[in-house]
Amino acid sequence: MRQLLYIILALLFLYSCKKHENSELTTSVKNSTPEQLVDDETIYEFLNSCTFSDSSKHGCKTYARKANYFVSSETNIDSLSIIKMDSIFSKKDIEFIFKQEKYTYYFELNENRIPENKNLVSLDTNKVFNNDWEIRNKYLHELLDENGAICFVSLPLFSCNRKIAIVNTSIYCGILCGAGGTYIYRKTDNGWVLIVSLNEWIS
Repeated sequence: MRQLLYIILALLFLYSCKKHENSELTTSVKNSTPEQLVDDETIYEFLNSCTFSDSSKHGCKTYARKANYFVSSETNIDSLSIIKMDSIFSKKDIEFIFKQEKYTYYFELNENRIPENKNLVSLDTNKVFNNDWEIRNKYLHELLDENGAICFVSLPLFSCNRKIAIVNTSIYCGILCGAGGTYIYRKTDNGWVLIVSLNEWIS
């Protein structure tokens, strides 16, 4: 009986340690920022060259400050098949991209680092995802009337040498009006060049 009690106590101790460890990891990631892996200079140099430029795939005047609810930059095998792209990414690149992906949920655009002619808007996600169709659509119509089309951009994810970047962008312009996709760029002597388009959609 005493041995059983010891085993139960040991299991409870191990469970509490594991729970504490997971809690610390979650807090650590949540309180961390992307520049721990890729600095802000690199991130915004890329975004300003490719995403906010007039020639970008999905560019507009107004951007959602936080895009994690709307765009996905999940770099798993099924979504991007980057492991198959051995001519673009090395094994170390793929590992580095997976590490960066942990921070995509917390990424928010910094208004001090985007062009002056671009606006940021914080969306009320409670209204955007409201089950009441009328509340949701009234809010979205007001948002579009005030801002025009709204663009979303994920945290760009980089190769180890920062010469290749993956970004997910989309544009919302109304009910059944939008487009998006995931795009891979390579940095050349002439700037960033789009080399692969993935999962593109339009409605």
